[in-house]
Amino acid sequence: MLGNWSFGDFFKNETIDWSFELLTKVYGINPDRLYASYYGGDPKQPDVPADLVARDRWLKYLPADRVLPFDMADNFWEMGDTGPCGPCSEIHYDRVGGRNAAHLVNLDDPDVLEIWNNVFMQYNREDDGKLTALPNPCIDTGMGLERIASVLAEPKTNSNYDTELFTPIFEAVKEATPGLREYQGRINEDDKDFVDMAYRVVADHIRTLSVAIADGAMPSSDGRGYVLRRILRRAVRYGKEILKCPDGFFHKLVPVVVDMLGDAFPELTKDPAHIIATLKEEEELFLMTLERGLREFNSIAKKMKGTVFSGKDAFTLYSTFGFPLDLTVLMAEERKLTVDEEGFKKAMDDFREDSKGSKDKSGVNLALNAGHTHHLSSVAKVARTNDSDKFDWDSDKGTGKSRQSTVVALWNGKEWVDKIDSSSGPVGVFVEKTPFYAEMGGQHYDVGTIAGIGSPSAQGKSPKKKGASPKKGGAVPKSDFKVDSVQVYAGFVMHQGKVAAGSLTVGQPVELAVSFDRRASIARNHTATHLLNFALRKVCGEKVDQKGSFCGEDKLRFDYNWNKPLDLEQLKAVEQIVNDEIQKSLKVHTQEVLLPKARDMKGLRAVFGEQYPDVVRVVTVGEDIPQLLGGGDGQSEWIVSGVKHQGVGSVELCGGTHVGNSKELWKFCLTAEEGVAKGVRRIIAVTGKGAAEESLMRVRLLMPKIEVAKKLTGAAQEKEVARLRAVLDSDTDASIVLKRETLDEIAKLSAKTLVAGKAATKALAKAATEAGKSIKEDSAGKKYIIRSVPDVAGDAKHLMTCLAEARKGNKCGVLVLSAGSESFCVAAEVEKGDKLSAKDWVDKVLAKVGGKGGGSDNKAQGKGGFANGDEALKVAQDFLKENGC
Repeated sequence: MLGNWSFGDFFKNETIDWSFELLTKVYGINPDRLYASYYGGDPKQPDVPADLVARDRWLKYLPADRVLPFDMADNFWEMGDTGPCGPCSEIHYDRVGGRNAAHLVNLDDPDVLEIWNNVFMQYNREDDGKLTALPNPCIDTGMGLERIASVLAEPKTNSNYDTELFTPIFEAVKEATPGLREYQGRINEDDKDFVDMAYRVVADHIRTLSVAIADGAMPSSDGRGYVLRRILRRAVRYGKEILKCPDGFFHKLVPVVVDMLGDAFPELTKDPAHIIATLKEEEELFLMTLERGLREFNSIAKKMKGTVFSGKDAFTLYSTFGFPLDLTVLMAEERKLTVDEEGFKKAMDDFREDSKGSKDKSGVNLALNAGHTHHLSSVAKVARTNDSDKFDWDSDKGTGKSRQSTVVALWNGKEWVDKIDSSSGPVGVFVEKTPFYAEMGGQHYDVGTIAGIGSPSAQGKSPKKKGASPKKGGAVPKSDFKVDSVQVYAGFVMHQGKVAAGSLTVGQPVELAVSFDRRASIARNHTATHLLNFALRKVCGEKVDQKGSFCGEDKLRFDYNWNKPLDLEQLKAVEQIVNDEIQKSLKVHTQEVLLPKARDMKGLRAVFGEQYPDVVRVVTVGEDIPQLLGGGDGQSEWIVSGVKHQGVGSVELCGGTHVGNSKELWKFCLTAEEGVAKGVRRIIAVTGKGAAEESLMRVRLLMPKIEVAKKLTGAAQEKEVARLRAVLDSDTDASIVLKRETLDEIAKLSAKTLVAGKAATKALAKAATEAGKSIKEDSAGKKYIIRSVPDVAGDAKHLMTCLAEARKGNKCGVLVLSAGSESFCVAAEVEKGDKLSAKDWVDKVLAKVGGKGGGSDNKAQGKGGFANGDEALKVAQDFLKENGC
């Protein structure tokens, strides 16, 4: 898409003039083939009038029969359910010419295509669906690159896809697929086998994905990442099902895209291997479920009685097989079916509600929109908040000065008010100047208090009405406002919370006190994320980029792009590098720098997708900023795998609060490393003496127990090892490095236990067999025999082995028993039809020890607790006498 924006510099007349001039005078397009559409009103939105300004401007250039009104569906642009929106004016081109094609505009006729759209964003869609006027209307122009290229290439081509922006990809697809016919440009009914549509889908989508991934986006399970995943899966499915492309064809198209677009978009050429690897992994992942999903779709479609594919079944395909709804809709259309999209939406909503559980939905929404901030600046004439004092504090001591200011606005979520008190509920307080840090850049907000220290000034007024009468008064009761959160909207810092005592009034002098000890903990974690970012690049390579972070009071969270878990040695190296930087007592430098100069600094790291102002704040740990601005190479040293390196240390653009010296972090300890999305992993860590020591101690406390476990044997050792492993696995606040080292120790112990257990089992089996043979020899000429077998140590399984060996080819009735350290077992077998019941025999013995048996009159066995072997033998012998045997 080719286009540009304007935020208040120009509006409808200028953009229409310039778009017509560019198309007709610069590109030389025949104006007789152009048609313009405008928003002509809609009964569904009666409060939005027809856009007569756009209509009248177009009438300067085009006849009335080629300036066409349409309703909201065609000529009103919205990005979502809420947010900026407005009427739009589209420019359409007739490929045929020499006719009036007005009746074909907006009918998807391939010869009458939209080539440009001018969006006039002048409204904001609120949560309740109402439209409010934006304070500064803006322009978003967009012209289709492929469409304008095809128009300028006429008469050589009459389709976007016949230009050199697509044909090389078509050739690559055909070359990779034996027997595939060439692309023929067929559409709609002429494209009966959907082959040409599939060509177009694959080519469109490989370009989109290659550019998006080169620009830092990644396929994932939510947000923009899920959009990419859906695009890829649609392309792979078309390639596999319709073009019959071989497995793994899609990612192999990346080099063609790089060759075609690399000059215009250099990011593609920086690391094409990363793009290929990302698409390859996603492609393989989808192929694993594609075949099963297609079978499921076909099975459902075959069983359908009508022509509507149920929303519940569509959701099953989505949740189980990764088929996005639009893919299911396309597959259904190919079978002349429709999908119950409302039913799908309901199934999705039900799923989300189940996932959320009993989430608390109470609370007042204090968030400001563009209209609210415009009111503050332009109507109430409130200046944007001066928050420069937020950097004036002592991070080492966790102290700072309270600051005096004046209340300039009060907001209750619905309206601007003059006064608030304890009955007001959650409210937002705005002051002229604040030392509070508002949440941004991944750093948690400050908390603290705002205390009233005097009467409202003579200039005090609510921003509810311009020029409202001042509130005068005498002594003001003591007031106290507890700040629970601090947010910023378009430069206005809102202190959110409740009045704990007294009241606050617009114009009242106040004293603001930040909880600096809490901020000190946050600052330690924030500086630690910079050092962590630095360490990850040194251990994993310069391709590692930050994907998000959160610096709270208790811990830090850092997301980064990486495709596999860090192993123990990598974790150790990352942790060691950060702790080395801490031990060096490096000074943390900050300086405001022009953005172009900052971007030229060696070692600079910036966050992808972040919008930076013209003047940025550079934060370095140990590096002298003026030296780096002058082209210096830095002085940092670090060691990875025993090898010393030197270069530029941590250099980042950051507007947050930091410690003054790295030694204030005291110690850095990793507590978790996990995957959060495809190609994105997360590290959680703690800093500070208390948190780090506790994290390490949680594992060290288990060391004596592991030593005890080493001395145990058999089942007792297995049980204790399993318990220790479960304790470690469940502790999310313990040092991950010590945890993994300890788990390795436990694994070694388990391995030794397993080996010892196998050896013991083998020995028991041998002892059982030998004992059985001995009993068989002793039973020669006897009717019944009873034996204690201590060598099987109370193991029921091996006692049965002994019994089987004793009875092999032997008609003598046999009862064997064995007492172990924790159990007693007994087994017996007699000839079928014997007057003596093996089950009764076993039950008699077990009755003595409170055990339980089972089996038949021919063969039985059972076990109980610990028993005296001699007493059990006597009970078994007495049973024979009692039964005359």
